[in-house]
Amino acid sequence: LNSRGHSDAGGRPPKAMSAVLRRTRLAACALLLVAGAVRGFGGPSRPAARRWLAASALARPVRMGPEKLEPFVAPPQLPVLTVREELLLREGERSEHVVMPGGSTGSGLSVQDVRAHPDEVFRALASFEDYVSSIDTVRTVAISSRSGNNTKARIEVSRFKLKLNVNFTTHTPQRFIAWTLDRENPTPFIRECVGYWHVEDLTHVRPGWSRVWFVVRVRLRPYVPKIIEGLVARVGLRRATNWIQRLSDSHARTAAADERDGEASTLPSAGPRAPASADAAPKR
Repeated sequence: LNSRGHSDAGGRPPKAMSAVLRRTRLAACALLLVAGAVRGFGGPSRPAARRWLAASALARPVRMGPEKLEPFVAPPQLPVLTVREELLLREGERSEHVVMPGGSTGSGLSVQDVRAHPDEVFRALASFEDYVSSIDTVRTVAISSRSGNNTKARIEVSRFKLKLNVNFTTHTPQRFIAWTLDRENPTPFIRECVGYWHVEDLTHVRPGWSRVWFVVRVRLRPYVPKIIEGLVARVGLRRATNWIQRLSDSHARTAAADERDGEASTLPSAGPRAPASADAAPKR
């Protein structure tokens, strides 16, 4: 090739060589752009790496093959939250992650801070009969059996009256509730579902506050469309955890009322009034 990239030996025609070089340059630029986007143009920052840890920690344990989803038997190691996520939680927001790696299996995580004592929050989570009044999507709850720390319930959710047979396992000392769908009574759209609630005590960093973790792993039926999978994952995750914030709001209203009552009780008393005199001049 000469200095212009043309063939001096009668090889490839100049126009063809020019087109090849142009396509090669375009492909190289595209690869550089992709590599820069993946690596963050200089490598991932620490917050980005921690954020990836929080999201990917859900996807890794999910078995994508024909094996069954393994139920939770104890609180697992919790994902590491980023500084931004910690600030969102302090502002009353939630941190959510939805992972749908492929097939019909996915995971979801929701974490939020609640202004209430951990034991109070855990009692609300373990009051399965009260889910009807607590969770908007729950229509009915029927407890079928109780044995030790195991509770079986039939829960009807959403306007479509989808019936879920759920087995709850309550671990009070750890403030941990695990659940699985009863495989002997399957649902039309959900093949498997496991998850847990966990209440973390924040007394050492935020006195009077708790952190509530909600994790779910689900495997839908193969015939469920992909667009429905994503919608169910995101909307279902938010609706399942919306009611938790009401505990914080209720506690805040109670604390404000107590504070007002305390201020009113400390006001100085005006004392008994003197009886009005008949000769007293009328007020203008």
